[in-house]
Amino acid sequence: MDNIINKIISLDQRAWEIKNSTDQKLKENEQAIKEVLSKMEKEALHQAKETGRERYEQLIKIGQEQEKQISEDTTEICRKLDERFARIHAALVEDIFSQIMDLE
Repeated sequence: MDNIINKIISLDQRAWEIKNSTDQKLKENEQAIKEVLSKMEKEALHQAKETGRERYEQLIKIGQEQEKQISEDTTEICRKLDERFARIHAALVEDIFSQIMDLE
């Protein structure tokens, strides 16, 4: 009978050790998973920042190119307007001068 009781106690103690060992392994696995998830989250945030920065730089470059083109187009339009004004102005001055001379 003592032998049976000792076996039951031994089995009970072994079950308790297995339970504690399992609980410890679960805690370790949980911590490891949390660390992996944290690392993955940091990497995802870093990648998102990098992608955002690259896209921002692309958009800035496109904007600068458009600004340059608009500036060049505007300069050309102003040059043509100045030439046209100069031609019209010269013709008007000549016409007015002729009219003044005819009045005398």
